[in-house]
Amino acid sequence: MPHSVDIPKTQPPAFPDRCIECGKGSPGATLTCSASTSAWKPLKEPLWKGWKQEVPVCEGCKGALRRGKWLGRLVFVASITVTLSILLVMLTFSPSFAEGWVGYAALFGAIAVPLLVGQAIFTPSVEFSGFADRLVFNFRSPDYAKEFAALNESVVK
Repeated sequence: MPHSVDIPKTQPPAFPDRCIECGKGSPGATLTCSASTSAWKPLKEPLWKGWKQEVPVCEGCKGALRRGKWLGRLVFVASITVTLSILLVMLTFSPSFAEGWVGYAALFGAIAVPLLVGQAIFTPSVEFSGFADRLVFNFRSPDYAKEFAALNESVVK
């Protein structure tokens, strides 16, 4: 997601009045998104404290986004399960498997490929990260990012 907008953490973000997924005007619903945290959190904030944000979505997209989120989690858990199963089988039947580069490459591929495919298929409309003094919003849509930046007196990076 190359369309990033930084805003100060003290400023409540303002979103355009349209669905973040399909672009429908006056969507009438919101979806709560959680921010990813970073190592640059202020010391005064507890490590477990996260940031949540309500983003505008239409009713049709709200359900689809929720399903996509859970499907992404399912792909993640399935890829870890498959990877551990493959590793267990390979170590059981071929103890020398872990000694060569082929074993490491196979393990990396078993982990990376499903995660990359899942990430490519289920790219979210918005992601945001919290830092010590700012929130960084990353948008899939360049148009939505421009509107968001204009409403929040910022620029798209």
